[in-house]
Formats: sequence, structure tokens, C-alpha cells
Amino acid sequence: MLSLSCVPVDTVQIIKWYAARDCDKISFENIGLLQGATVKVVASYFGNVIISVGDIRLALGKDIADRIKV
Repeated sequence: MLSLSCVPVDTVQIIKWYAARDCDKISFENIGLLQGATVKVVASYFGNVIISVGDIRLALGKDIADRIKV
């Protein structure tokens, strides 16, 4: 498994698991960022990533992207 911050740009990945606080998990669930969800890495800058989940694009910092495994 790789962390989301290490995945190449323009690849589609499936989330295996993630470690997040309870308040972050609620936010992730509301936008569809769950285990088994398909995400596309749109851009990556120094470990920070922009991902696409369905019709939503998210910018994640390196600390959060490191805790999401694909």
C-alpha cells in the first residue's frame, strides 16, 4: 500500500484505509471519501495533493495525504 502523497499524478486509485480524527471522518464521509472509494490524483506538489472524488475536487495537505492508504 502507498500513501496518497506518493501516488503518481493522473492515476485512479482505490482507498484501502485511512487514519483520521472523528471530526475528519465525518467530513470525509459527507463528501464520499470512504474506504473503497475511487479517487483520481489531479495534481501533486511537494506531497500536497489535489484529488477528485466524483464531481468534487479536494486539496489535501501532506500530513492528511500520508494517512490515506491506497
